[in-house]
Amino acid sequence: MRTAKTVFWVALAVVLFSGGYALGYLRSEGRFDEGDKKLWEARENIQAYFIGEYDDGALLDAAVEGMIDSLGDEWSYYVPASAYDSFVDSTENAYVGVGVSVLFEEEPCALLVTKVVSGSSAEEAGVTAGDRIVGVDGAALQADSLAEASALVTGEEGTFVTLTLRHEDGSEADVTLERRRMQTSPVTSEMMADNVGYIRIENFDAGAGEGFEKAVTDLTDAGARALVCDVRDDPGGSLDELLDMLDLLLPAQTTIVMRDNTGAEEAYTSDADCVTTPVAVVVNEYSYSAAEFFAAALQEAGRATIVGTKTYGKGYSQVPLELSDGSAMALSVYAYFTAEGKSLIGTGVTPDVTVTLTDEEDARFVAGSLALADDPQIAAAVRTLETAVAA
Repeated sequence: MRTAKTVFWVALAVVLFSGGYALGYLRSEGRFDEGDKKLWEARENIQAYFIGEYDDGALLDAAVEGMIDSLGDEWSYYVPASAYDSFVDSTENAYVGVGVSVLFEEEPCALLVTKVVSGSSAEEAGVTAGDRIVGVDGAALQADSLAEASALVTGEEGTFVTLTLRHEDGSEADVTLERRRMQTSPVTSEMMADNVGYIRIENFDAGAGEGFEKAVTDLTDAGARALVCDVRDDPGGSLDELLDMLDLLLPAQTTIVMRDNTGAEEAYTSDADCVTTPVAVVVNEYSYSAAEFFAAALQEAGRATIVGTKTYGKGYSQVPLELSDGSAMALSVYAYFTAEGKSLIGTGVTPDVTVTLTDEEDARFVAGSLALADDPQIAAAVRTLETAVAA
């Protein structure tokens, strides 16, 4: 089963004075409560008596992660200091790499290239979607997971890696690629048949709102009479990006309501200036967080027809709270609701038109090889738009 990434950031910067520094400060000031005291005593007992070897940083990581796990909230999580820079890069649609998106194949072990980023060293070396990475720096690729395999390819900016590629015709070749800092666009678009515009939204992180506005403008200027917005497998992203995208499609109204742990609420609104082109949104069970709320808000307002399968059903947004050692707690700090006060928790978004991909079609969609013309969910979305345009 494919898994969804947990995101939907509120635009809020908070730094907490915490971790070992905070414990030491509280102890010296005599300001320990019983909980602080218990944690400090446990750590001191390990330091004083444990016979084996251990990593003190890993100990503190586990303590904080355990606290978050004890909340029973599937959407809060811990980001260790070693992963924080990559975590921030991901929210900015930036990363250091050779410029390929990949899927992990177990037998035989390989990384299937599904996308090559424009301007990357992979593109310059002629790597194409459908190539398989079967070796790294002269050794056959051996890994048990996508994360483990990807770690063999990634590295610091400016360094090089040699990949052994197996092309679709079975031939193999070595290419040496530079790891570069890449800025990617989460929104792509194209004109389909009969002047129906297609907009693929990969995530709602940095640049999504700007990219979406450009896609809508370019397509409508080119004569698009309807738009299909594809948020399948979209893990969500930033509230600010979501608001910009909803503002472009909705007239003056409430778009989302955020509620904190005191019960205080803040309602966000769109203005009267919006495009009126008919819209369909394609979703699936991996449309998550901001992505599914995008569909929910448009559906509730009667602004778009939703096509596909029922979405995940998330209703809390997380704020990354940085700790003193550079790690962070991504905590659920707001519940969010539609303009009519509906939460998506446990319900998600039920499509107006339910269309399911076969396992083979889904595998091709994930691999990026399912053409729009062969995609039943896209075809169904286009059919709903024919009705909307005719009306």
